Amino acid sequence: MLVKKTVVALVSIYALVVSAATPKTFAEKYPLGIEALSLVWTIQSEFHSLRDNHPLNPENRLLQFNTRKHSTAIDLEWNPNLTEYLALRSRGAMVMTIQEDVDCNFDFFYLEGYLQWQNENRTLGIDMGKVKVEWGSGYAWNPTDVIIPLKRDVSNDIEEDEGIEMIKSEFVLGSLTSTVIIARLDRDEVMIDNPYQLAFKGSFEVDPWEVSAVYHQASQQGWTSGLSFTGLLTDAIEFHGEWSQSSHRDRKIAQKQADGIQTESFNLPARYEYIDDPHEEKYEKILVGGQYTFAKEMNIIMELYSNTHGYNDKEWAVIKEGIREALREDSWDNPDAPYTTSLGNPYSGFLKNTLSQVADGELRQQYLFLRYTSGESDNLWEWEQVIKLNLNDGSQIHQLILHKTWSEIIQTNLEITLFRGDVYSEFALMPYTESYTLNLEVPF
Repeated sequence: MLVKKTVVALVSIYALVVSAATPKTFAEKYPLGIEALSLVWTIQSEFHSLRDNHPLNPENRLLQFNTRKHSTAIDLEWNPNLTEYLALRSRGAMVMTIQEDVDCNFDFFYLEGYLQWQNENRTLGIDMGKVKVEWGSGYAWNPTDVIIPLKRDVSNDIEEDEGIEMIKSEFVLGSLTSTVIIARLDRDEVMIDNPYQLAFKGSFEVDPWEVSAVYHQASQQGWTSGLSFTGLLTDAIEFHGEWSQSSHRDRKIAQKQADGIQTESFNLPARYEYIDDPHEEKYEKILVGGQYTFAKEMNIIMELYSNTHGYNDKEWAVIKEGIREALREDSWDNPDAPYTTSLGNPYSGFLKNTLSQVADGELRQQYLFLRYTSGESDNLWEWEQVIKLNLNDGSQIHQLILHKTWSEIIQTNLEITLFRGDVYSEFALMPYTESYTLNLEVPF
């Protein structure tokens, strides 16, 4: 509904503006054609190495993962200025994907589309439509990025840039900036007639430092508040941090539902499943990080992240025990009573749900992030290396990325991602051991 109203408002305003100005004057001052258009063509190929006999996907029979994926995408932006104070911001992407054993798919993603108005002094601004908002100063994690996005297909990276329908107002008074957002909430998350979320951000900036406070409240959900800061200690050293606190936990916990039963004729393993955390506590996310920039744009980023929403050692032990019970005597594959219920096999269900938890992001509580970039060489090569370390169980993600710019605009990226760790550590529960991605970008 909000998007429809936005489109109607846009058409009305555009008609009034065009009627009030001569074609030549209007076209010269506020270009609506090719000058306001930008396009990026991307070709990408991905190759993945699957784990052998993955504990969450035994014999590769519960879930199917593609080992090859090829795609080409056209990312299109059209950002015309309609008047001196009113502009249209829009972005869409057309994607063609070919996956292993899957026919070619063609999709269009409407990522952003909103009207942007500012007053004469640029002290008041209003955005209305589908907007992508990102709050926070962190590089690998953003505890104060509190806006709840739409549900997305995790296999499609482009949808990560999709905005949500909202009205955003921003007021600037000297060094103070206040932002208020009223946004739509995914109906799949909240089963009510008018799901919405309200967010507020207040920022105080004294160059080279900025401090922000945020507050977020969604329909039928607890509140979240937070603080962030960023600034320069020297011209080469940047320092940033974020803290947020929520009245609700953002993930389910594993719990034993039934003890195991051993008889002469059969062995019924203990049964586990995921439930909402019944504890009423305040859960925190804390990030502290910094960046040091050397000559020729070579730099190092380091961040420490603590997340009490994640699983502690005791909770992780329950998850591991649930996996072992599901694998015991192939309970996950037994279609007969007493292994199955009216809802299906609870053991295979627990394995699938655990893998879904892994796909949602960091599961534990303590992490370290390191990123090194070499800076661009004289012949336009650049090397990037990333390490994400789980400090609770020692599992690791390594990313090795080689960038090359050709003829000033064409860029290629070769990325290798390695997942390492013990059998029941977080990053070793990823379905892949290695991933390889080759990417070509051509802007127009």
